[in-house]
Amino acid sequence: MKRSRRRTNQILFWALSLLVVLSMALGLTISVMPQPRPPTPTPTSFSFAVCGQSIHNAPLYSRLLKQVAEDGNVFLIHTGNLVSGGSEPNFQEFAELMADFPLPFYPVPGNRDYDRGTLENFLRYSGVPDVHYSFDYGPVHFALANSDLGDLTAEELAWLQADLAASEQPVKMVFLHYPPFAPDDSTADIMRSGNEEFMALIKEQGVSYVFAGHIEGYHAEERNGVHYILTAEGGLHHYVRVTVQGTEVTTEVVSLGEQTVKGQRP
Repeated sequence: MKRSRRRTNQILFWALSLLVVLSMALGLTISVMPQPRPPTPTPTSFSFAVCGQSIHNAPLYSRLLKQVAEDGNVFLIHTGNLVSGGSEPNFQEFAELMADFPLPFYPVPGNRDYDRGTLENFLRYSGVPDVHYSFDYGPVHFALANSDLGDLTAEELAWLQADLAASEQPVKMVFLHYPPFAPDDSTADIMRSGNEEFMALIKEQGVSYVFAGHIEGYHAEERNGVHYILTAEGGLHHYVRVTVQGTEVTTEVVSLGEQTVKGQRP
């Protein structure tokens, strides 16, 4: 009887031991197996805002920021000249204007954003990673280039060419401060060098839209199959709302003065 009871205890002991070993093995297996990550949503339909030249009227710019957020845009791109002069106090005032803005903000530097020959304050207060950078959102590749002093250097063109060539997004857009041409085809207030090279590169790389600032007002024009849009709100109180639906892109001018939206497809 004792021998039978001892044998039963041994069987229970080994059974429990085996259960513990299996539990440890299972726990180890679970701990080292990669956990599945939820898929990142890729929006195929969205709108974003583009504005520029926010240097003359802080109350108006505050209204613009409020309107951009209320209109359902996902972010704001600024075509440069955030401040009237690139000093730290000026950028601190600009940062206060932006403090309550709830959307991501992507500016390019303008000629007035310089301070004593550097863009140190622009980089510090704008939050951008560099004087030029790019990102993807939905089907669009956004390249933000640096033409801040009116020249598109060979180095900048090389960066832009490599960036655009590496992108496999079906829609490509480029943003910069100085435009490659003026609405009246004058040479005033446009890039002093790199214009032709830039426009040839844009066509070669299949860019759909180019947005620029510096010249106050609004102008839209198509050249060589590329839509060029000039937006700088100092001359016309507006921003440009860009809507992407798949690979289709439309733009419209949102006028702050009249609080109306005017449809526009350049």
